[in-house]
Order: sequence, then structure tokens, then C-alpha cells
Amino acid sequence: MSARKAASGTEGVKQEKTETFEGKDAVRSEKDSKERTRIYIGPTIPGVAAGSQIFLNGIPDALTKAIQECPPIGKLLVRPEQLPGAMQELQKKDLVLDICYQQAMKYGKEKENGGL
Repeated sequence: MSARKAASGTEGVKQEKTETFEGKDAVRSEKDSKERTRIYIGPTIPGVAAGSQIFLNGIPDALTKAIQECPPIGKLLVRPEQLPGAMQELQKKDLVLDICYQQAMKYGKEKENGGL
């Protein structure tokens, strides 16, 4: 057997392993994506997030920065399975999500006015 055929046979094996590995990654990636999906239930903050916006692959930098500047905004990001309960809580005055929503509104207004 020549070196060329041996190398060729090895490449084929590596390729199969890579394809199998990529297949597992694709499954893992889909699961991670579902776990990372979040819905923003806060007010629209221009340049940051729109109300009811869905994030499938993590949180964008602008929203991450907003959460750093106003941590209650982070509470307004919920997993899809939490959405019904979160929306009910949001309707009740003075509960955590309502307070976070109010603080997010204030943050958005300050941002619009150039305060942040």
C-alpha cells in the first residue's frame, strides 16, 4: 500500500469522526439555544430592546450594557416557559416585575434624554 493510499484512508476516517462530532455539536447547540432563549418583557428602550422581543442566541451587547447600568432590566428577561406567570406578575402593581418595569422605563427615558 502506498503512502498516498494510507493517507487517503486516514483522511476518510478523520472526516467521518468530524462529521459525527459536528452532529453531536449541532444537537448540543440546539439544546443550548433553547436554554439561552429569553423574552424581554420590559418597555421598549431604543437601541437596546423592544417590548416582547425574543432573543434566541444570547443577549446582545447593548442589552448586556443596559443590565449593567440598570440591573432590574435583567429581571425582565424570562425563559419562554416562565412567560405566562411573568406576564401575570407584571400586571400586579408593586410586585418585583412591576417595579423592575418602572425602573426600566426610567432608564429608557434617561437614555433618550442623553443622561446615560
